[in-house]
Amino acid sequence: MSHTLITLLAGALILNGEALHVDSTQALRGVGEMSFPLDSTWLAREIEGGFPGKPGNPSGLVTSAEAPCSADAFLGFNERSPLGGFGSKVNNFMNQLAVAAYGNFSVALSGKGHFLETWNSFFTTSLPTCIDDRIGYDALIEGTQRIFFKTLAQTDEEYVSAAKRAIYATYYTYTEDTKNHIDETLKSYGLPDKYFGVHIRRGDKVAEVSLTDPEVYANVVTKREMSSAIDIARSAAEHIVAANHRTMKDEQIRTVWLATLDGDAERVFREVVGAEYEIKSLNQTAGDWHDSAQSQYYPGSAFVYDMLTDVEALRRSHTFIGTASSNLGRLVYFLRQPGSKSISLDESFLATAG
Repeated sequence: MSHTLITLLAGALILNGEALHVDSTQALRGVGEMSFPLDSTWLAREIEGGFPGKPGNPSGLVTSAEAPCSADAFLGFNERSPLGGFGSKVNNFMNQLAVAAYGNFSVALSGKGHFLETWNSFFTTSLPTCIDDRIGYDALIEGTQRIFFKTLAQTDEEYVSAAKRAIYATYYTYTEDTKNHIDETLKSYGLPDKYFGVHIRRGDKVAEVSLTDPEVYANVVTKREMSSAIDIARSAAEHIVAANHRTMKDEQIRTVWLATLDGDAERVFREVVGAEYEIKSLNQTAGDWHDSAQSQYYPGSAFVYDMLTDVEALRRSHTFIGTASSNLGRLVYFLRQPGSKSISLDESFLATAG
């Protein structure tokens, strides 16, 4: 081989190496000719590498795919669990958006989504939709995406909180009809400017986590096992009473919005706070709650309107008290403004982060 040819080959290798370096950096962020699709391999590489592609500032916007069915990532609403609750559906959707914003991936909604029609009837969206039966949706990736932010939150809670809240603020946007319905409903309850918002799941998960002692308020010092929603109700009520004991009388908050369908938990909550407090709860128009997408999630559903109204009341509260192990609790937390007071009675709101 001639000296000239060897020199040319060496030069080509150097140029290719430099090109590969540039392209691999771009690929880390999901752009460029060598970009990788948003898949489990990319997610694992970011996690194992200590999140080298993390943007300097979290973005609340994603890139809409110009050709929807050629998007880097397709979005769904917890498609592995069609019968899952509202909070689970929304949190999974927002989590996917946050990952796409992190990696600068183009997105489109999956036209196969079981909750898509219902979502579009209550919320506005500018995101494109891929309607093509030949395009598959990888439901398994949803779990890996939850692990992605859970792992990142272990070293940078502030970043994850800001990233998630930016996404929720952008994409959890009611239609005008939905907004008017919620506003008119809440107006009829005469809520003051400041009130406590409390969420208690029915029959809250037995022995799942530990409750925060009311004497330390938001700081974990002593704990006790959670036995039921009744324990959650009692702990929430004790937190409220303790908070007011530390507050000047003319600054005390005496109104509570209680979001629960657990009658026993509500009874205990009312007993603990006493007659000095005004407890307001939504008059449910849809009857009982069930985790059946077929029976409850459809355009115009009274159940969905009730759910959205409760979430909005909790979102607007001065102090929100709930459980971070609940999808609905995390949904409310991420919807609230940074710096607003939110108290979890079990784990940190960023412990799951999805």
